[in-house]
Amino acid sequence: MAKIQIKPDRLTPLGGLFSIIEKSDMGKTYNFNTADTLNTLLLNCIFASGQLKEGEIYDVYFDHQFIETEKYDVKPTYKKFLGYRPGVAVIGNLIVGIENNDGNTNVRFHQKDTLKRFFERFEQNRLTINRFRADCRSCSEEIVEEIEKHCKSFYIRANRCSSIYNDTFALKGWKTEEINGIEFELNSILVEKWKGKTYRLVIQRQKQMDGVQDF
Repeated sequence: MAKIQIKPDRLTPLGGLFSIIEKSDMGKTYNFNTADTLNTLLLNCIFASGQLKEGEIYDVYFDHQFIETEKYDVKPTYKKFLGYRPGVAVIGNLIVGIENNDGNTNVRFHQKDTLKRFFERFEQNRLTINRFRADCRSCSEEIVEEIEKHCKSFYIRANRCSSIYNDTFALKGWKTEEINGIEFELNSILVEKWKGKTYRLVIQRQKQMDGVQDF
C-alpha cells in the first residue's frame, strides 16, 4: 500500500490548497495535486456560462500533458526535460478536470483514483458520459474497470502485442477508411485482454512506402 501524507501545496501558487505525497511500493515518493476546490470551481464556471448543461450527454477525452517549466520543484520527465505531468479531462474544447503530478511519476500510478474523482464530479453535476477515450497509458485492468462504471462505451488505445500481431495476418474483410487525410485499413477481433474479460480490439494498418504493413 502506498503511504499518504498531506502537506502544504508546492505545485500551485495558492497556499490554501494541499497536495498529496504518495510513496510507491518501490519506495519512490511522488507529489500529487488533486486540486479538488479548483476543479469544482472550474465545472461551476462552465455550467454558469452555459457551455455545459446538466442532464446532457457528452464524450470525454483523457490524456497526460507534459509541461516543461523551470520551477524549483520540477522533476525530470521521460521526454528528457524538467516539468510536470498533469492528467487532463476534456469535453470538446473545454478542460473539465486537471490534476497535477511530478514529471517523473509513472502515468498509471493512481490514474484510477484521478479518473474516479473526475467521474464523480461529472455525476454530481448530472452529466452522462456517452463515450470515453484515452491512449494506451490508460490500458490497465484496474483503470479500465473504473472507466466501465461511468460511461456507456469507451475507446482505449491498446498496447502492441506480438501474439495478436501474428494473428492479424489471417484476418479477412478489411475495410478502407480515411482518417485525418490518411488511408487506413480497419478490422476487429474479440480478445480476452484480462482473464474472463472479453473486449473488441480494433486494428488499423497502413501500407508503408516499402510495402510493409504498419499496425
